[in-house]
Amino acid sequence: MRIKFSRTYLALVLALGCTSSALANNYFLKLDTQLTNEADIKGTNSNVQNSSFGFILGGSYNDIDYSVEYKRSEYDFSGSYEPFDALNKIAFDFSQDLSLSSHLQLYYGLNLGALFESSLALSDSYSISPRAALGWNFYRNMTAYLGAYANLNAADNVFLPIVGLKIGNNSDMGWTGSIAYPETKLQYRFNRSLSADITYLTVRDTYYIDSSYGDAYFREESQGASIGATYNFTPKMHLSGGVFGYFDRELKFYNGSGDEIGTLDVDNNVGAYARFTFAF
Repeated sequence: MRIKFSRTYLALVLALGCTSSALANNYFLKLDTQLTNEADIKGTNSNVQNSSFGFILGGSYNDIDYSVEYKRSEYDFSGSYEPFDALNKIAFDFSQDLSLSSHLQLYYGLNLGALFESSLALSDSYSISPRAALGWNFYRNMTAYLGAYANLNAADNVFLPIVGLKIGNNSDMGWTGSIAYPETKLQYRFNRSLSADITYLTVRDTYYIDSSYGDAYFREESQGASIGATYNFTPKMHLSGGVFGYFDRELKFYNGSGDEIGTLDVDNNVGAYARFTFAF
């Protein structure tokens, strides 16, 4: 097993947790789907098209936010190269945001997941991600965060410092945003019903695969950007949609010992997404 210390990210790792949509209700259901165009795999006669569907069901109890997530990612390979068809992710998340004083906050959370192709073997597919940060509200609705994040899995372990900034809340009028990992977002709210946003995101999940490579691990590493809008039909019902692009894409494969055995570069691609959120 390899242990990897990454360079410092200007990041607030999941700063508001999986329930960060600022919904005032105790429970919510979020449905998410996306589809991309085909992208060539460099050095092969193959290409790949991606699609995904998932949901997050969450709530809060005694100021503790919790959620369960499922996501299925389809990789439609065409040509002679087809290492797998689809990947699955199941995760449970817990987090709490405590006010220590009028200016100081403590945030901590834990994400427990299984990421796999077809075999849900927890000893191989586990993903454990603890996180903690202190927040300092230094000017009106501006909060700076400093802390640490780790992702532990069977292929390798990653440790990241948290250095983040949050400005305002999603429900505020005008400009709000956050510098965060894996997602940095800038939003403008026109009125209570309509908002638009620009998002920069990082993709980096490690999956256990057990088909053509035997016992091995797969990770897609890429960067992305999106432009979207959200319409609130009611305070409890939101619909979001937009377009996005992925670039600097790499498909990486590791053996059962966590050693890298191959990397494929994939051309940039574009796609569209839709997201529905219902609070109750």
